[in-house]
Amino acid sequence: MTQKQLAYASMRIGAVVILLVLLNKFPGTWGFVLMELEQMGRVTSAASLIFLAASFLLAAAMWFFPVSMARGFGIWNLEAGGEGPSGHWLTEALLTVIGLYLAALALADLAYYAAYHLSIRDVLGAPGRLPPDTVAGYAASAVQLGLGLVLAVGARHIARLLGRLRPLDGGGGGQA
Repeated sequence: MTQKQLAYASMRIGAVVILLVLLNKFPGTWGFVLMELEQMGRVTSAASLIFLAASFLLAAAMWFFPVSMARGFGIWNLEAGGEGPSGHWLTEALLTVIGLYLAALALADLAYYAAYHLSIRDVLGAPGRLPPDTVAGYAASAVQLGLGLVLAVGARHIARLLGRLRPLDGGGGGQA
């Protein structure tokens, strides 16, 4: 399999996984938006839909422009031709797709927590203080978003570090 084919396949598989996760998260967030609309006649948590839309756009870009996305993240020099996969750039591809998945999941979680917080605050008239589980959810989602971006953007450096720690050629360590 060439680098370009692997870029195409990994981005498309990543897009499908992100889309499936978003389809799972969408009803909860949309429910809060509809609840606000029914109760108050306006939607204050509509901004949370921006997070979901960004995640859907990421999945769409990964599906419709897989090679451009791979090139945009600097995973491979796809102009170099069709040499076979080496372990380091395969690791880069996987780290990038995992990072994009984590970032999209974090954006969907942030959308849910924002919609939850705003609807509870506006509809039920709850005080401005967030419950501890919501604060923990926001914090965990922010850390997850940061980790996803580090993996997606820094995949090349992480793959090189992993390659130095454990050479792909086996190095003869412990083999007879």
